[in-house]
Amino acid sequence: MSRICPAWYPCRGDRLYTRKGALRLGCPFKTPPPAGGVLSSHPLKGAGPQNGVFMESPPMWREWLGELISNPRERQRITRVVGVHPITLVRWATSKSTPHREYLRPLLDAVAPIPGSQTFLESFQEEFPHHLAESGAAYDSLQEISSAFYAQVISTYTSSLPILRASTICTLILQQMLDHLDSSRLGMKIVVVRCVPAQPEQKVRSLRAIVGRGTPPWESHLEDHIHFLGAESQAGHAICSGHANIIGSHVVKMEQFPAHYNTYEESSMVYPLMLAGRIAGCLCLSSTQQHYFNEPRLDLVRLYGELLMLAFESDAFYDLEQIELGIMPPGFRQQRYLASFQQSVVQHMLQAARNHEILSRPQAEKMAWWGIEDALLRLAFKQGEEENTDESA
Repeated sequence: MSRICPAWYPCRGDRLYTRKGALRLGCPFKTPPPAGGVLSSHPLKGAGPQNGVFMESPPMWREWLGELISNPRERQRITRVVGVHPITLVRWATSKSTPHREYLRPLLDAVAPIPGSQTFLESFQEEFPHHLAESGAAYDSLQEISSAFYAQVISTYTSSLPILRASTICTLILQQMLDHLDSSRLGMKIVVVRCVPAQPEQKVRSLRAIVGRGTPPWESHLEDHIHFLGAESQAGHAICSGHANIIGSHVVKMEQFPAHYNTYEESSMVYPLMLAGRIAGCLCLSSTQQHYFNEPRLDLVRLYGELLMLAFESDAFYDLEQIELGIMPPGFRQQRYLASFQQSVVQHMLQAARNHEILSRPQAEKMAWWGIEDALLRLAFKQGEEENTDESA
C-alpha cells in the first residue's frame, strides 16, 4: 500500500510546507501529496502541481530564519554564535542547503532566547527530531545554577580579603549571570546597585551603582557609567516597594522612567536584594529584546540575588522604613560631580591628618560619596524649582 509522506502538511492556511528532502530518492514514502496538495478536505490556495512539478515551500523554521537575518545586526550576531559565514545562513533560509549536525545546537542556542521563536523551534523539531531527542533539549526552559558555581562563590567568599570581598563576588556572579541569561549574546547589561549608607541622623536618601557587566551593544565593563539613582528611577521604585519591577518594552520605560531610558534597552528588570525583610540594594538588568524577562528568568535572577547576599556586610541592609529616597538628576548631569570623587577622598584624608585624626580610606570614601550625594540632591531640587517656575510663567 502506498503511503503519503508525513512530512507534508498544510500550514498557515494558504501554504504548503515539507521537510527538506522528503521526496528525495530513497524516501520510503513514494506517494506525493494528492492533487492540490491536500492531505484531508482542507483546501489550500495555490497548492498543487505546476507544469507537472509539485512546488514545495520551505519549512517554517527556514522562513523564520530568513526574516530574522534580514536584520543586519541579527545576521551578524547569529553568524558569530553559530560560527558560519553569513552566506551559509542565507543558504539555510532558502533551502539551498541543510545545517550539518554540528551546527544544529548552536543555531538553536542563537534563536531560542528570542521572544516568539516557538514557531521556529517546533518546525525545527519536525525536521531534526532525532537530534532533539538525543540532546534532551528543553529550549523554552532555563537550567538551574550549577552546584559547581555555588561552590566557587563560597570558596571566593572564604578566601577573599574583606576589603576586596564585595567587588570580587559581585564581578564573579555578574559574569556568570551574563553567560547564563544571555548565552546567545543577544545583548544584556547587569548592574549591582546598593543603598548609599545613611548619613548620621538621616535615612537612606539615594542609591549608587557599584559594578556592572554587559554584552554588546553594551561595554563589557560598565564602571565608567556608574551614577546615583533616586526615587525617579526603576531601581528606586523596586527598592521602595520591596518587589521586583519588570518592564517589557522601551515604550513603557519611556513613559514611566523617561530620564533613565537607554538607547539599546528594550526590556528591563530590577530585583531587590533583601535579607530577612531588610534591603541592601538591587540588581538592574537590561536586554535588547522585548519581554525578555519572563517567569523562568525571574526565578533564575532570584537565585543569583540570593548568592549576592554574600557580597554585603550586615550593616549594609536597611529596613524599608529607613529608606526615603530623594530625586536625582539625569546621569549626564552627574558626571562633573562624580569626576571629583578621588580628589574629595584625598582632601578628607589630608584634613584628618592636619587635625591629627585617624581616617581610613573606606571612611574617607564614604564621606566623599556623602558630599556628592548632597550636591546632587540640591541640583535636582534646584532644577525642579526652575521647571515649576517656567511652567507657572
